[in-house]
Amino acid sequence: MTRGDLYEIPDGPPDPSPAMPSFDFTTMGHGGVPLVIDNGSGTCRAGWATEQDPRLEFDSIVAKYRNRKVSAGPILLVGRNVHSDPMAKSSIRSAFDNGVVTNFDAMEGILDYVFTMLGCVDDKLDQPIVMTEAVCTPYSSRRNMSELLFECYNIPSVSYGIDSVWSYYKNTGSLSTDGLVIGSGTVASHIIPIYDARAHTEHCKRINLGGQSMEEYLLKLLQLKYPAFPMKITEWQSQNLIQHSAYVAEDYEKELSCYLTADNLSHKDITVQFPFPMPSVDERTEEDIQRATERRREQAKKMQEVSAKKRQEKVELRAKELEGFSEIRNSKDELDADEFAARLKEAGFKDERDLEDTIASVQQDVTRAQNKELGIEPEEKEAPTFPLADIPNDELTDEQKQEKRKQVLLRASHEARERARVEREKEKVRQDELAKQDEDRRLNHFDEWLADLKAQRDGVIARVEDRRTHRKELNDRRSHASQVRMRNIADLAATETTNSTGNKRRRRGDQDDEFGAEDADWNIYRDISKEEEADEDEEDEAELEKYNRRLALYAPDYLASLDRNSRAKIENTTMYRFTDGCEEAILEKSAMPQKPDNATIIARAAREYQLHLNVERIRVPEIIFRPGLIGLDQAGLLETIDGILRQTGNRTSLINNVFVTGGGFSGVTGILERLQRDIQSIAPTGTPITVRRAVDPLRDAWRGAALWSMNEAEAFKASCITRQDYLEHGGEYLREHAMSNRLGQMQTAAFAVVAILAAFAAADSAKSNSAFKTDVSNYVLDDSSYSYCNPGYPSAQSYVPLPGAKLELVQAVVRHGDRTPVNYIPNDDSTWNCDEIEEETYLHGTGESNKNTTGSFRQVIAIPKWNQKYGFSNQFWQGSCEEGELTDHGKRQHNILGTQLRAIYVDKLGYLSKELNSTDEVYLRTTYIWRTKNSAESLLGALWPKRGIAPKDAIILHTYPKRIETMYGNTDMCPQINTIMAQLVASDGYQKFLRDQGPLMAKLSDIMDVHGSSWKEGWDGHFDVLNARQCHGFKLPCKHADGVQNSTQCVSAADVTQVSHNANYEWAYKYRDSPQAQNLTRLFIGSFVGTLRDQMQDRINGHTGSLKLALYSAHDTTVWPLLGVLDAGDRQSLWPPYASNLIFELWKQQNGSRVVRVIFNGEVLNLRNAWCDMNACPVEKFFKHIDAFIPSDIANECAK
Repeated sequence: MTRGDLYEIPDGPPDPSPAMPSFDFTTMGHGGVPLVIDNGSGTCRAGWATEQDPRLEFDSIVAKYRNRKVSAGPILLVGRNVHSDPMAKSSIRSAFDNGVVTNFDAMEGILDYVFTMLGCVDDKLDQPIVMTEAVCTPYSSRRNMSELLFECYNIPSVSYGIDSVWSYYKNTGSLSTDGLVIGSGTVASHIIPIYDARAHTEHCKRINLGGQSMEEYLLKLLQLKYPAFPMKITEWQSQNLIQHSAYVAEDYEKELSCYLTADNLSHKDITVQFPFPMPSVDERTEEDIQRATERRREQAKKMQEVSAKKRQEKVELRAKELEGFSEIRNSKDELDADEFAARLKEAGFKDERDLEDTIASVQQDVTRAQNKELGIEPEEKEAPTFPLADIPNDELTDEQKQEKRKQVLLRASHEARERARVEREKEKVRQDELAKQDEDRRLNHFDEWLADLKAQRDGVIARVEDRRTHRKELNDRRSHASQVRMRNIADLAATETTNSTGNKRRRRGDQDDEFGAEDADWNIYRDISKEEEADEDEEDEAELEKYNRRLALYAPDYLASLDRNSRAKIENTTMYRFTDGCEEAILEKSAMPQKPDNATIIARAAREYQLHLNVERIRVPEIIFRPGLIGLDQAGLLETIDGILRQTGNRTSLINNVFVTGGGFSGVTGILERLQRDIQSIAPTGTPITVRRAVDPLRDAWRGAALWSMNEAEAFKASCITRQDYLEHGGEYLREHAMSNRLGQMQTAAFAVVAILAAFAAADSAKSNSAFKTDVSNYVLDDSSYSYCNPGYPSAQSYVPLPGAKLELVQAVVRHGDRTPVNYIPNDDSTWNCDEIEEETYLHGTGESNKNTTGSFRQVIAIPKWNQKYGFSNQFWQGSCEEGELTDHGKRQHNILGTQLRAIYVDKLGYLSKELNSTDEVYLRTTYIWRTKNSAESLLGALWPKRGIAPKDAIILHTYPKRIETMYGNTDMCPQINTIMAQLVASDGYQKFLRDQGPLMAKLSDIMDVHGSSWKEGWDGHFDVLNARQCHGFKLPCKHADGVQNSTQCVSAADVTQVSHNANYEWAYKYRDSPQAQNLTRLFIGSFVGTLRDQMQDRINGHTGSLKLALYSAHDTTVWPLLGVLDAGDRQSLWPPYASNLIFELWKQQNGSRVVRVIFNGEVLNLRNAWCDMNACPVEKFFKHIDAFIPSDIANECAK
């Protein structure tokens, strides 16, 4: 195969050249030159409108951290500088969330960097600002941005516009030419029609795909393709690979079908070489090796001389010892027996025999050494004799008997060695004869000899393959080999069963079946064994290597052809071409003996750090045309363009000028040709189509904004939001122009709410310096994403388990589903039904009355005719529901939630059982209120869809009596809660809030005919009634007079929106933003927080048995305070919708540490102050935070 291109990718981006601050800020300011900021979610560009290019260009990320070795205070790094200090890595933050500015602490750091580097050192800016913003930016984001600019930097004015439209202006010179702008950014792509000399954002469409989507998709594809890749591929490297290799296929299906053919791969496969550690190799030349060999030879010679000298010295020493020992022996004649014994003992000998043995041993050593020095061959050893071995014991003394036993053992050992020696000699003679015969055949009959050698080699390979196949079949229980093995096991079990006393009983009684009499009987155990025959494999491998060595000498071409065929077989597979492209296959065991050189060793080490891009080159950018490739349920780019054309009346002038810009998909090769081809397929025949790319897709937005602010001075001046505008209309205010977003219909109501919140914040902010308090004027309601009736559900498609970690516990705190209002309003003509859907019966109550039951019954309101005549039925709504009862819609919500939880924890993770085989893995707790129990039944019925459950399989339902309930504020046992609530209601700020909203409250009370004091103390009652009706599709209340409805006096949708704003603010103030919020939250939900914590700790300590899921079915007054404890971000801290779900996951990582993941309504919880990453928060840090809200003595705190 022909190798494709090789691309060596660097570790990371080059170190940025340090940006130097400018010092002409004052000069520019006096001239009124606008300061242009292209505030992109990926890159920020800033500079003066009079210049051709931006002076600053950096990544929109910041890191704020402490390094006491460098500075006593916090350090702020911006852009790529965040990578300059490893300590800053964990503090890197972006100011954007899904393309919209949400983190204004980070945004303030970015703007500080911009103004500092442009030379601003004053507290006030005199230059107008031109800034880009996201398409259809939420009011909350623009308000905070304007507040930051006007309050923090004292700017005179600001003009907001859309970056892709300004890029269009830069390339066309005006908006008078109709066109279709495709702006692809970091996280999303927008298609905006341009006609009538302005951008029509009301027809704009968004596709949630951008450059970051391609990077993430490529990373996932490569992780799946190369799961064992030895290094981590970074996001920057993924981006680099896309820029270098990705292109858009003109016909995706056609090109994909033939992509992995050999001809295609030769010029389309790209080998990506990552940095790799250089292996240690022998870099010496042949001369170096010879010199080293000579040095070793000289060293060996010197060592031999030293050894000979040492041996000689040892011989001389032993000779002197021999003389001494001989002198002692000779002194026997001169000394008496006692003196001789004393001398022996002094010399270290036991007796005279010990001396004689030592003299003989030393004499033998000296003689042997002297003979070796003189070159005399050693005499053959005489055969040992065993004189006592054959003498009967009755003829021997006790000492001789003991000696006889030694001789018998020694003789047996000697005879065994002799037999083995004779066998070895015979085998050597036989092998020599075979080798001689084999050599004769090779010399005289080479072809026949070679054929036999190949056949023998093939036989060894066949044996190895047979064993491998057999082992593989044993793993398949349906294979013949596996069935034979199971039959053999069954036979053995039947014939060798054991009773309770341990005696064997056979099928035919106690008679002996003579098993084992023959050696073949024991083969049965070999047949049933699944152990690998390691010894046989080693023998065959050794034999195969022997044949390969001989063939390498006499038939190297044959082995080379075998290797070529083996490589071709591997290389012709689709999977190999997919993963290794055009590279030559590396055989696990090649036939030809290999001795790799240095170049081969380095090349193989490099291949371990290579990956191949082939189909990914077209698959990754194809997602913009087929979002379904990554599981995104949106229309592709062509379908979206077609929809815009239909909405705008099929304006062909739009497709006459299709303009592509931005840093996402616009820079991918081939996208213009693909758009040209695809748009042609939906355009009328003969329609001219022009598709073009911006001259500089990345910087033309900044250049366009700068050009527009200078060339269209009057339009620019009219578009600027002045400080006076900001003070009068609030931060959401926008002066529209041809390139900006549009104000929505909700703007007027939003202005009123902002004014109320600001007044409320001003009244209370001066009363406390609590660390828990935040500026309530920053509390934001994002109406574009908030839906009280439809919570977000967890999704198996978007759910990603923590890599390399094990899930240990899931705690799910859920709010009940949609219900009827808690309060009845007179003349309610709605029909509320609660009897259409029957819950799955999974619950086993813990009370005495239903201890032996598993069933449940449904409460249905039924009013007979006689009660209608004589009772109070006309004072209640129609249908089968009571106040506050779970409706059929609420049951469906929890059914959906249960289905989604099953898709994640059963189907995707395999964490929970597929069927409810054991209830020990589930803990269920609800409040005493019926709707929480009904919600739990609906959820469990979808989580484990099984009917006809047996009593023993019912899940125990844990319910606390109302008096000791802890899953919401227990005012019976903790009157301090009411005391704090009363203080909050009586505060000046809250009373002013009620007075400001008094006209609306009076209007609603008049229309709904509710006048009790509880309706005047807050907005939760109105919020409950109105949203319950909206969630069930009922019309809003209208005024009744004498039983007749007046359709002209009704609650409007704007009224409901205002009520939602007010109610959300009330609750956020109580549980998050007020000076007493932390104390109130401790009393309200702190005991339940302690329950969740202790349950996690018990799971860590291994005290929870097989528990996997703890389900708590509760209320909004449970979920919302928990969000306050965790300090949830603004978007997730609104009033929890029906069926809201707050999930705590406990994971154990590979290093043994544990982390907590918190998911709220299908999204990882976002925090305001980012005290921890809720995707993987270390459990110690998580416990430390929530411990501040767990009362140590609840009874004492409640009594204060």
